Amino acid sequence: MIRCLTELVPPSEFGRSNLVLGAIALINGVVCGPLMQAILRLLPEYSAKNTSRSFLEYLNGLLVKTSSLVCLVFFVSAYVFSFVSFPEGIFIASLYLLDTVRTLWLTTFSANNEQKSYAILSSIDAFLRPLGALVASAAFGGVMINVLCGMLLGGGLALFIVFFLCKRQFSNVESAVLDESRVLNELVRFCLPLIPLNFIGWVTSSSDRYIAAEFFGPTAAGLYIAIYGLTSKPCIACSGALELVMRPNLYREVAENRIANADRVVLIWIVISTMIGLSSIFAFYFLQNVVASLLLAPAYRSSSYLMPWIAAGFCFFSIGTIFEIRIRAFKRNGLLLIVHGLTALASLVFVVILGKWFGMLGIAMAAPCYYGVFAALSAFFSQFAKKMLDEPKNVSCKAYVPV
Repeated sequence: MIRCLTELVPPSEFGRSNLVLGAIALINGVVCGPLMQAILRLLPEYSAKNTSRSFLEYLNGLLVKTSSLVCLVFFVSAYVFSFVSFPEGIFIASLYLLDTVRTLWLTTFSANNEQKSYAILSSIDAFLRPLGALVASAAFGGVMINVLCGMLLGGGLALFIVFFLCKRQFSNVESAVLDESRVLNELVRFCLPLIPLNFIGWVTSSSDRYIAAEFFGPTAAGLYIAIYGLTSKPCIACSGALELVMRPNLYREVAENRIANADRVVLIWIVISTMIGLSSIFAFYFLQNVVASLLLAPAYRSSSYLMPWIAAGFCFFSIGTIFEIRIRAFKRNGLLLIVHGLTALASLVFVVILGKWFGMLGIAMAAPCYYGVFAALSAFFSQFAKKMLDEPKNVSCKAYVPV
């Protein structure tokens, strides 16, 4: 799919489109990300109390209010500062709302261990979004607004299809009455540290393409984004599939205070992730030209030498994510502010310095550097979070695990 899309969309328009999508991801992560993490961590506990349906309905109400406020602020800002045209603003706001719904469904499926539903939505959305962009670009030209329109239609069609294929997951079930004031207090405690955390995480994961656009222009940014996306997709897919299996087990073991079992889950997870990461590095090192010639248009192939560096970065990222999830399992989200804050600072330093010294190669070389910092910090603070959990054991460890 990406081969056909890069044949129709020039690197400059490809870069502009992905920079807009990155901005949407930032807003979605800051506004909705903390609530999604709350669903992943807290839904198993509310399911045990037979209040999962009421909990989700309450969170849906919060998402509707926050999303409406975001769209209002966006349109007022766009009107005042004129940074996008009205049609572009409509598509951008619609894509934001679409991403919010998709993320909510994926998160709920994951929290409920509905792996089949999660896989169906992920696969259909991953296929129909670029297909929509491809059709729109072929019909009306490879410019940014057509790419965004096609992605919007493809993503909407994916949600429509999944709703009917997985209708059972959307059916109403009986649920006990929820103490909303208690839920709100718990959400505030859990989500507040994550609000700046998601912005900081976006700086780490996406600032490199904006720096590339600033240093070398939108065409170079488009080339970098295409290579980055092509390399990261299999890495993220493997890491995400493994997370779907391991994370619920880790959360369950911690929630039931079986810390030794949780440590074994983490160890197995790290070993498998390391093997996958090393395999991806070697594969992209030896097959970079083959992959580029098969999956990218000729205008994009000159940047294939960046692939091994990006794969190395995602190897460290997948390992660091394991320790990050371990910190979340211990409900010590405040520590993640330190981890991601230092990682974001490291990413800016490495990207700017190496980009100045080595050009586009330097920006790719920065990925294993700052993601290596992320993995090291996450490992250190996850152990610190465990010690914080262990300290009051002589009084009662149950004070830290909601009943």
